[in-house]
Amino acid sequence: MSLGTTFALILIVALVIVIPAMRAWRRRGAELKGRLTMATIVDISATHTSINYQPVMKIDVEVEQLDGPPKRCSIRKVIPPGMSLALGQMVAVVVDPKDPNRVYFANATALQRKDPLADNLRLATSIPPQFSGSLAVGDVVALTPTGDGSISVQVDVVKIGQPRQTVFCLQSFPGTPPFTVGDRVYLKLDTLSPPRAGYIMPPEFTKGQTIPRTGNRVDALVLADEILFAGAKGQARINSAVQQSLPETYTRQGISKWVLQLSVFPEDGSAPYEGSASVGVSSPDKAAVVSQTGATIPIRYDPNDPQTFTIDSIAMGWGDPKLALAKLSKVAAQVAQERGSGSPSV
Repeated sequence: MSLGTTFALILIVALVIVIPAMRAWRRRGAELKGRLTMATIVDISATHTSINYQPVMKIDVEVEQLDGPPKRCSIRKVIPPGMSLALGQMVAVVVDPKDPNRVYFANATALQRKDPLADNLRLATSIPPQFSGSLAVGDVVALTPTGDGSISVQVDVVKIGQPRQTVFCLQSFPGTPPFTVGDRVYLKLDTLSPPRAGYIMPPEFTKGQTIPRTGNRVDALVLADEILFAGAKGQARINSAVQQSLPETYTRQGISKWVLQLSVFPEDGSAPYEGSASVGVSSPDKAAVVSQTGATIPIRYDPNDPQTFTIDSIAMGWGDPKLALAKLSKVAAQVAQERGSGSPSV
């Protein structure tokens, strides 16, 4: 065998060993230090290659970003027998810290990190794939045991200014269900239009916090955004404003929380009424506005439930509240890391 042939064989063997090792090392680094997030599968196609007689598939995903719209990336992966992937399915991914265009499916190593987000991702990936529709809130109307250990839960989904829509959730619970008739719960809906079934999120989804049974029932994840665009308009006079205690991590970022007692005057001329609202603001300037007793501010309310209302941040010129919520979420994650627990509510 000539020297040139020997060198070529050594080079080939080195590449066969070194390249997979480098890829594994890079993935390992992403699993330990990369950003954990969620992604939605938008396309699945064949690559016409295989490893150990198993097909390698190209899975296109839209990856959630800290700021801005989702980013489309591709993952090439062997699909082993028994692994099920579907369009629209939400999956946990980890982003390469050195290349944001490179993502991997989050494995057990990534999801077991001491990272507050890992808890949420483990929860999200436990949702059955058929419930890949929107996140909703609804009121529990009835619980009916089925005889096989499951419970059929009737939930009336709440939509601002629209009739309620009934869906059924067939689930099993360890012990007694963590809710009862009249409670408001979060649920993931199926993709039908209109939806017919849902999956009720467990208490871990909100770290055990619940939506009030009476009074102002605006929640931060669903109705707070929906009411700004679908709610009826009105004005509210601030009768009192009481600042709530927050960790120093929030306050040094200019974030504060207030409980306001308000007199609400609907724009349509219907009778005024009294109500209260818990408001989180992201700067001292905004805090000065919401804490000014006697001032009048624009609000949006649910015409089906006038006690459910919120400050109209868009009419006040504060822009899209999602940006403020993103800031709050980042600080919440920082607080959770400092405390070694789940994200607190603001």
